[in-house]
Amino acid sequence: VEANVGASNGVIHSINRVLGIPQDTIERKLARDPMMSKTFDLGKQEHFNDQLNKTDLQFTFLVPTDQAWDQIKKDFATAYKVLFMGDFFYQVHHILERHLQVGAKLSINELVKASQEGKGFEVMRGSPLQLSTHED
Repeated sequence: VEANVGASNGVIHSINRVLGIPQDTIERKLARDPMMSKTFDLGKQEHFNDQLNKTDLQFTFLVPTDQAWDQIKKDFATAYKVLFMGDFFYQVHHILERHLQVGAKLSINELVKASQEGKGFEVMRGSPLQLSTHED
């Protein structure tokens, strides 16, 4: 990496990767994103996150942010404590599977369209989810 290369109209910083092209797996993105750290920590229980590192599969994961988990902590303190203590991975897996589809990577527009058409968003556990945006 070379930094601060002067030019007549600006500065150049060479970097060692191309921006805008996904290079990390979902598992690595979760591990690095500070807004998703609690979901990542939950996924460590009994190796749930391991599947998210597979490159031969496609995933669509609706990831609760740390802010969403903080709200659960306020509203349902006991449930939050049980999930994060690490002894109840079965329940944790059920919740995370409710947010995950394996076999497709779908944009938010595709998810909303499927919901509008009545199909919904198929997840690993539970009935299909119906999604909408704030504009709907």
